Amino acid sequence: MSSLNLDLLKQFLDSQYSRNLVFKTENIEIVLMCWLPGQKTVVHDHGVSDAITFVLDGEMSCITYYPDGTQQNSVLKKGEMELIPVGIKHEVKNNSTSNITTLHIYSPPLSSENANQSLGYNNETQTQTISLNDQVLNYLVGCVPEDLLKLFSQKEKQRKTVTIIGGGFSGTLVAAQFMKQHISNEELQIILIERAPRFARGFAYSTNSPKHFLNVPAGKMSAFAGDMNHFLEWVQKRNPTISASSFVPRMLYGEYLENVLFQADQNKASNIKFKRINDEALNISIDEKNNQAIVYLESGINIKTDHVVLAVGNYPPKNPNVKESNFYNSDKYSRDPWSAKATSGFEINDSVLLIGTGLTMIDKAVELNHKKHSGKIYALSRHGLIPQTHDLNSGSINADFKKVLEEKTLKQIVKSIRAEIKQVLIEGGDWRAYIDSLRPHIQTLWQSLDQKNKKQFFRHIRPYWDTHRHRIPDQAAIIIETMINCKQLEIISGRVIEFREKENCVEVFYKRRGSDHIESLTVSKVINCTGSEQDFCQIQDPLIINLLEQGLIKPDSMSLGLEADKNGALLDSNNQISKILYTLGPTLKGQLWETTAVPEIRVQAESLAKNILTKFMDPLKNSARS
Repeated sequence: MSSLNLDLLKQFLDSQYSRNLVFKTENIEIVLMCWLPGQKTVVHDHGVSDAITFVLDGEMSCITYYPDGTQQNSVLKKGEMELIPVGIKHEVKNNSTSNITTLHIYSPPLSSENANQSLGYNNETQTQTISLNDQVLNYLVGCVPEDLLKLFSQKEKQRKTVTIIGGGFSGTLVAAQFMKQHISNEELQIILIERAPRFARGFAYSTNSPKHFLNVPAGKMSAFAGDMNHFLEWVQKRNPTISASSFVPRMLYGEYLENVLFQADQNKASNIKFKRINDEALNISIDEKNNQAIVYLESGINIKTDHVVLAVGNYPPKNPNVKESNFYNSDKYSRDPWSAKATSGFEINDSVLLIGTGLTMIDKAVELNHKKHSGKIYALSRHGLIPQTHDLNSGSINADFKKVLEEKTLKQIVKSIRAEIKQVLIEGGDWRAYIDSLRPHIQTLWQSLDQKNKKQFFRHIRPYWDTHRHRIPDQAAIIIETMINCKQLEIISGRVIEFREKENCVEVFYKRRGSDHIESLTVSKVINCTGSEQDFCQIQDPLIINLLEQGLIKPDSMSLGLEADKNGALLDSNNQISKILYTLGPTLKGQLWETTAVPEIRVQAESLAKNILTKFMDPLKNSARS
């Protein structure tokens, strides 16, 4: 790998600061900028790109503007850097009396379609390689091809290796826990694989809408169960007015997760190597002789590893069951509500159908409202129930739930819960406090039910449980209530029968709940908001398909995820517990039910890392601890 002298690219212009291209691929763009005294940018964001500003010489003045309306003034000195996540606006200026040079890294590269600024270059040279500060480069991008070769050096092969597939919330937390907990003398290599351009955020926290709020107060969103104020303290450095009961934008939480991964990388022990690879895992094979696995990537790279953690998170929703499925190939339909195309391709006064009335529907309706959409919005689900609203004054209750936990059937459990909530209300309490206090016991209750009772819950109780358990903050509730009251948003209880696509619209035929009469409505776009596909036999992911075909994984009996033991070790088609393959998070929903949110996943990540690391400890350490 050759190096480039950045001094050769320096150009200072009297008219404005200069932008000089250093390096660019499909995943990353590096630009050298040169500033005379007084030169500055306008207030801008970077579209769908994350960005880093790194000061090479001089001092750069920065103002960062956050979605909550606050701003932060800072001065970056030589060798310091600033992260600007997607959706965050900032401006920079040379307030000094000297020339300064800065290095700017964007992932993915900026484009005129997704960035609010001029993108011209003042040079015509594009280099192929460059030596950069590892702290900067590793923060935004995974391994480049040359770096991947290091994974297969003799020294790296001797390291114990854990490969984590999925670099979203679950993958980020378990990677951070490996780096945080490893105290053995054993050389350890952690590889985090993510097919999306951005690590740490996943679907939930990749949004760049300031109106997408967390559905849980800031005081309960720490990434670490042992440090419950970790997120709160981090976010209060941005805005001291934020309290434990505040609901903050999800994009800000995404930035927090990036920082969690970054800090874990920076503070890890010297005998740990951490690599991030921006690639897609297509298959895994098991080397029974050496008790290892080989992970096959789309790029052609094969990684030999001692353990694999499937942190695959959530998948796009399943398509509604209708007579003809050809419509699902249309541009007027969006199966993935989080794709950039979901809320585009139609005019602001066009009608839109949101299928589903849960949290995703709330997000999309609020997003459309923020974009000044004035057209009619229909939201349709079988029960037509929308999430309840948080009440920060609901307080807490002191209950042991002994009677509920002693019940044997779903009917008995529901009856006891209703009776106890009624008593809470009589005593002046709030049902929300009861539900929140019951949450730590949900996994125990779920596991106590037999298959028949679980199916009954799924069929009859789930819609009511979800709307009371998964609530929304006032910020979102007020917007939704206003949209409903002014007749812009209409909630329909029913099911879709058929889609008929026309040149400029879609005719949707449906039956209201309890009726055989077929009605229709006309919209310009249909967005699927029904929630993640959970039946792994239906998931069209090459990795999952190949693992199922080999019998290395097994869907759970409820078709809500995968079978695993209590430690997250996956079961194969013969019910054998794997010594190599593990999982956590949403894939365990069939076994735990309550396993898709921060409180459960942070505990699973800590426990999983601890369990695997004990297998890596050298004999001396093991004997000392036993």
